[in-house]
Amino acid sequence: MKNLGMVFVLAIFLMVLAAPIHANNLYLSIRMDKNWMNESYILSAATVMGGAPVAADPQVSGDYRLDVVENQQVIFSQSFPRPEEMVFTDTLDGGGATVQNASSISLYVPYVSEKQVASLYFKGARVATYTFTNLCNRNSRCEGEEDYLSCPSDCAKKNIDAYSAMYIATTNESSIPGIND
Repeated sequence: MKNLGMVFVLAIFLMVLAAPIHANNLYLSIRMDKNWMNESYILSAATVMGGAPVAADPQVSGDYRLDVVENQQVIFSQSFPRPEEMVFTDTLDGGGATVQNASSISLYVPYVSEKQVASLYFKGARVATYTFTNLCNRNSRCEGEEDYLSCPSDCAKKNIDAYSAMYIATTNESSIPGIND
């Protein structure tokens, strides 16, 4: 439940960052509809609220930075503060959010192709790297996780509001500096 709250907080935080970038817009997933896991990530094909493309916000800063690189070019970069676990309450007397302590990092990042790599930095030093996998098996049949945007060779042009996005959740918080400090 605490991870769901963190994902929600980060999703709202990153929604605020939404702004047009270039012709090949990168989209950010707001909620997960389906999950595919391997040892380093969960891939999510999810509906984008409002279809808002994502660009980095230079006004947001912090000790952490996430870079997404493809063909040796940074296609997305965002700094962000130490994530915190929030407890949300709703009572007859009111409600609110209370910061409990540092939380694990959960981020949605753009998925463009299997060539890209996402790197997480803490105070300028790279502390984790994540690779991407293409779910399209190119067998001319639109199956399970594939959709038109992630696999146009197999899928018809329908349900265009489902964008592929990468969801990264650190599984070993103690290996990421600053989380348990």
